[in-house]
Amino acid sequence: MLYLFHARLEKPAEMTRQDFYKLWLSEVEAAIQLAGPDKGKGAFKFSGFDEFVAIFDFVSHEEIDQFFQALPIFKQNHQDIIKDVQLRPVRELGSWLEHLRVLASASDT
Repeated sequence: MLYLFHARLEKPAEMTRQDFYKLWLSEVEAAIQLAGPDKGKGAFKFSGFDEFVAIFDFVSHEEIDQFFQALPIFKQNHQDIIKDVQLRPVRELGSWLEHLRVLASASDT
């Protein structure tokens, strides 16, 4: 099942900007390696913001937990820098189009 992951990162006051970016670098490298082409379907950083989105293909809730707990931010106990997290199931527009046609043609009675 496809999931949209959206998060904003916030640098702790006691962390240097360089250490923040080093942690983020290790996180991105690990996420790309862990996800590989099978799990990672696309990822994007918002220009000008410490914020990003990614699409993942997970088969279970357990797999979601295992994936995120294997990332450096969690392993190094820095999960507090992750703010405004959303993990939402998404549906491919083509399959929704077919369903939408059925819904649009259904009688209201």
